[in-house]
Amino acid sequence: MRTPFKEWLNEIRSASPTIRRRYLVIFSVGTMLLVTGVWIQYMRSFVIGSEEKSQSAGKVFTGILSAGFGALKEGGEHLAGQIREKIEKKRDITIENPDKNFTVEDLKPIPETPLPKP
Repeated sequence: MRTPFKEWLNEIRSASPTIRRRYLVIFSVGTMLLVTGVWIQYMRSFVIGSEEKSQSAGKVFTGILSAGFGALKEGGEHLAGQIREKIEKKRDITIENPDKNFTVEDLKPIPETPLPKP
């Protein structure tokens, strides 16, 4: 038994790539708007205090974004400070070997090897 929804899906499957791409964009945008709306409602209901519930969704969204970007900025500044500290730190490398294993004079000469003629 075919339902109208399955028939509609089969029409989209058999359509040209341009039409399928158009449906992909439309449904992707719709899904993003739905998820963003649910997220905003969640933030308004559970995360943000009751004194801010009267604000519009746009103000809540921008407030959450600014708080998120502020946290990212602080984290980035902290990371940059740690990297700068590592770069500016002076390193002293001391190689200590009191016993010489060999000297250049102790090496045997390498015999000359002629190159093959072309």
